[in-house]
Amino acid sequence: MKKRLLAALVASAAVLSLAGCNDNSGAGTSGGSSSGASEVSKVEESAPATDVKDDDDTLTILTWESNSDIQVQKKFFCEKTGISEDKIKIVTVGADGEAGRDGIKQYMLGSEDADLFTMDADWTPLYTNDDTLTLPYSEIGLTTADFPDAYKYTIDLGTAENGIFKAASFQATPGGFVYRADLAKEYLGVNNPDEMQEKVKDWDTFKATAETLYSASGNKTSLCSTAGGIWQVFQCFRNQPWVKDNKFQLDTAEQFYDLVTEYKNNHYCAAVPQWEAAWYASIRDGSALGDFVPTWGLTTAGGGSILENFNGATAEKDENGNLVPSADVLAADALAICPGPAGWYWGGTYYGVSSRCNTKATAKKWIELFCNDSAAMKEYAEKTGDFVNNKPVMNDIINAGTNKNKYLGDQDHFKVLNEVANKIDITGKVTRYDSQCKGAFNDSVQSLLKGEVADKAAAIEKCKDDVAKACPGVVVE
Repeated sequence: MKKRLLAALVASAAVLSLAGCNDNSGAGTSGGSSSGASEVSKVEESAPATDVKDDDDTLTILTWESNSDIQVQKKFFCEKTGISEDKIKIVTVGADGEAGRDGIKQYMLGSEDADLFTMDADWTPLYTNDDTLTLPYSEIGLTTADFPDAYKYTIDLGTAENGIFKAASFQATPGGFVYRADLAKEYLGVNNPDEMQEKVKDWDTFKATAETLYSASGNKTSLCSTAGGIWQVFQCFRNQPWVKDNKFQLDTAEQFYDLVTEYKNNHYCAAVPQWEAAWYASIRDGSALGDFVPTWGLTTAGGGSILENFNGATAEKDENGNLVPSADVLAADALAICPGPAGWYWGGTYYGVSSRCNTKATAKKWIELFCNDSAAMKEYAEKTGDFVNNKPVMNDIINAGTNKNKYLGDQDHFKVLNEVANKIDITGKVTRYDSQCKGAFNDSVQSLLKGEVADKAAAIEKCKDDVAKACPGVVVE
């Protein structure tokens, strides 16, 4: 406790780092504050501006290098609006989303043009609660009323703590449990995704199925490949935000230390690291039955999605770095998907309006096209395989029966994802501190699994120490 208090006092006296929790954001006010979400005064959303115009002829969008969506969207936008591609400037400020979190802030300290920027869901609240970085959508003529068909959780995530709407997403990112249908039939007697769902419908059933599976497979097959996959679902079971009344709280996350330790020790989870070749190989070689995968990991266009790598279609690279099939590609119907234990989401990209946006009319067109125009969003979903943030559009595609995923035996994964998306509820659980708190917690879990800390109590202490360092304005007890 003394260590955490000292860390907080020292950090508070210093200038906050770009990667830290910026408590001087103003949260929609003119003054700084170190208050938690529950202490921020709510204000009414302003009427949308009616004099939205461009003072510059180039729309500059900040993003990170690995964001492959943005180049596809640039072409799509220019085709639909007739705006020349040379009038859309994409500036990259980091290799990936985590680097982008800090890179965009660093860029904004300068004076270069910036109109829109993309934000990962985990750190969107850092930006929406900082008026030095983001404008309310009302200043480009938009309010929440302009997005009536969006999945509600995305509106909640894009709304600052004071109630001002500042970010919209073109996609919703629910996920499901992708599993080896052939092995599920062999070891569990499961014949279809509905039957599999009954085996993983809640955490108690999930654990019981994991125990049965490991025994039935001759101690060869764990139910889930990664602890990280389980966490993505489990974190949506939070009852409270990470920070309430300016105090850090683990809430239900504390239970995860016990769950993941039990799962690893009993081989219910293979505990393979995510994003490594072993993750994908564990599904193909049957050492794991499946894992949790979000919308963006289920695409089939050949870009090396999670699903493609599970199948083996793009699991290896040749000497030139090109993706090629692995030596053990699965049959087209070897994989299937079901919803899993609850409504959950993983990631997602949100658009923020830069505080120095001077191309407001075109920025508005961009956001409207990708986040509100039903016809365009439907075309984009069918073209890219992305799960767009428009409930009627997704229902139309599902009802038409046209979506068939070639790596899931032609199963319509949109139908499964839509069921999950409608169960997501993050009301009152979003704070500007989420990215740092999640990062500290995940690091402590990995330290526990790797034996770098002695036990759960030590892992909790590590988590709290790291939160205190990253978020100096937050009380950590």
